[in-house]
Amino acid sequence: MKFKILQIVLIVITMMMFSKVVSAQSGELPLNNSVNGNITSETADVWNISTTADGLLRLTLHATAPADLYLTLYDNDGTTVLGNQIESFSNSFVTLSADGLAPGTYHVKIRPLSTAFGAYTLADSLFTTALAIDAEPNGTRATAVTLAQNNSTTGHAGYYYNNKRDTVDWYKVTTDADGLFRVYLTTARGSIYSNNPLDVNVTLYDNDGTTQLGSMEVFNANGPASNIITTDGLAPGTYYLKVQTFSTSEFANYTISDSLIMPLFVTDAEPNGNRSLALTIPLNGSASGHLGYYYNNDRDTADWYKVTTTADGLLRVYLTSARGGTYSNNPLDINVTLYDNDGSTQLGSIEVFNANGPASNIITTDGLAPGTYYLKVQPFSTSEFANYTISDSLLLPIITTDAEPNGTATTAVVIPPNVATSGHLGYYYNNRRDSTDWYKITTGSAGFLHLTLKSTRGSIYSNNTLDMMLYVYNSDASTLQGSVEIFNGGGPATGTLNLNTLSAGTYYIKVTNFSSSQLSNYTFSDSTVEAGPLPVTFIDFNGTVHADQASLHWSTATELNNKGFEVEKSMDGSIFSSIGFVNGNTNSSLTNNYSYTDNKVLSGFNYYRLKQVDLDGNFRYSSTIRLDFKNFGWAIMGNPVNSNTWIQLQLAKTSVVDVQVMGADGRIVKSIYKGTMDIGTYSMPLNAGNLTPGTHIVRLIVDKVSFIKKVIK
Repeated sequence: MKFKILQIVLIVITMMMFSKVVSAQSGELPLNNSVNGNITSETADVWNISTTADGLLRLTLHATAPADLYLTLYDNDGTTVLGNQIESFSNSFVTLSADGLAPGTYHVKIRPLSTAFGAYTLADSLFTTALAIDAEPNGTRATAVTLAQNNSTTGHAGYYYNNKRDTVDWYKVTTDADGLFRVYLTTARGSIYSNNPLDVNVTLYDNDGTTQLGSMEVFNANGPASNIITTDGLAPGTYYLKVQTFSTSEFANYTISDSLIMPLFVTDAEPNGNRSLALTIPLNGSASGHLGYYYNNDRDTADWYKVTTTADGLLRVYLTSARGGTYSNNPLDINVTLYDNDGSTQLGSIEVFNANGPASNIITTDGLAPGTYYLKVQPFSTSEFANYTISDSLLLPIITTDAEPNGTATTAVVIPPNVATSGHLGYYYNNRRDSTDWYKITTGSAGFLHLTLKSTRGSIYSNNTLDMMLYVYNSDASTLQGSVEIFNGGGPATGTLNLNTLSAGTYYIKVTNFSSSQLSNYTFSDSTVEAGPLPVTFIDFNGTVHADQASLHWSTATELNNKGFEVEKSMDGSIFSSIGFVNGNTNSSLTNNYSYTDNKVLSGFNYYRLKQVDLDGNFRYSSTIRLDFKNFGWAIMGNPVNSNTWIQLQLAKTSVVDVQVMGADGRIVKSIYKGTMDIGTYSMPLNAGNLTPGTHIVRLIVDKVSFIKKVIK
């Protein structure tokens, strides 16, 4: 019986509750519209609002007295409250605003305070944002929205619906050139009624979406703000941008844009990161390139070039570094290396650096033979990048090269008597240096052979040490007839080698540098005179300088059909011109003394020689003396020695001079006492024709100080 009574009570309660729900009002509240309602019981009215865009939702409630009503806004689940509950009573108008809402269906519940029932008006307004929303979904790298290069788009971050907040927006930008990449983001609120705090983070990623290349916070005391990511040194590729609110409860509207600022210099054609991929730079041409630009965890750390030269010369490589654009501020530091054809043997290198700013520098490598050479350009640090122009120039020697190959006696170049030739020596390519030039000359009759060799550098930028050797061999190319060193303190020089009483036949001439690492350019001339009695026997040929005059003095022991002496002068020891003539004594067996004064002495070296002319027009040259005022030095002109060998002596002060020739056993076999001699240059015949074959020692004694040279007879 008690059970049946309990069932009846429950049924009555259920009917009463059902009647309250049925009596309550519910339905759709149109967007940006209003509805009227009447609360007649404690049961709440529920209205559904469907929004179509992100924005701020504003609800206004007007309760007609005596009604006292509460309004609450719920998320789509009907339980999550969005915004504070508001109360309207005594005919008041109250407003509830909920910002940062994404599109969806929301619920509004109106309930009375106790039994304060009555009529009401409910209105809604959706204030949409001025900035268009980004295309969703784009919350991961895989769903990133494309942002065109040098373009912009707008988006919303952090808007909420149905317990879900859009906290991240991803974008991808594909660049088509090296450059400096800038990302701009400006935040804004959604409407004039919005007052949400604004704080947005932006991160730039490499293609993998995890390697950070730049980031920024866009914040200004919670108000609208702008900021820029600037990342330089990026190579073409697809990069990713992540936009997210600083706090997961925040939301914002934004405009995002990008710009690629490209370098002024055109990039080099890739790939060229090793010798086999080297790009060609034309001879005396130029190219430009980019170095160290980065994409997808790969940096272009080396550029290779090759240049092919067509002649001997001095190769110069110029490199100028530069930044990419007006916004670039990267440190600049570049290394350039010149390699031989193998790509590993270094021929020169430079660092192009000027306190991390733009700079220029030059590789200068002299003595290169024709061939293909390689250039490697790389940043000093693997994390650096730069733009650059690179150019080359080949400076050719004025003197024509000799015909190659002529590096052995069997490949000797034939030169006719009394003809000049020129050549290059010591030029290098592909681990090979042209260290020797051979010539051969054939005389038709016995006589004298006079050889003159002048060394010179290749160009105005050349500064190589000049030191050459000249050798003359018999027809077997091994029996030495004579030799001379052509040297003048490492600078250009002229040397002569006089060989007397040579038989008719073929002779070999070998030209080398004193050191195998040296290089030189040279002119080479020969003159032959048929044998016969010596028309003039010289005792000496000397010169002194006083004030602005050069006084030349010479003596003869015998003269035969001697017309006289043409005095010749040169400033370089190679090219001589006549400055006067002194008559001879025709035929004489007595000692004759001659002199000549040059009143036009120039500063520096002054070279003099005598051209002894016979009555029949034949001529022969004396040795050459050099007047240079202050230096001491001596040389034996011609080794092996013979009857035409001279000692050349330069005195820096008035001195007592004695010359002795000793045999291998140390005994003096010849003595030439000259006594006191003034400052000047002197040539003294050694008259070694009567010495026995073998090694001898020539000892020069100047003011009791001895100087020794070995000679061969």
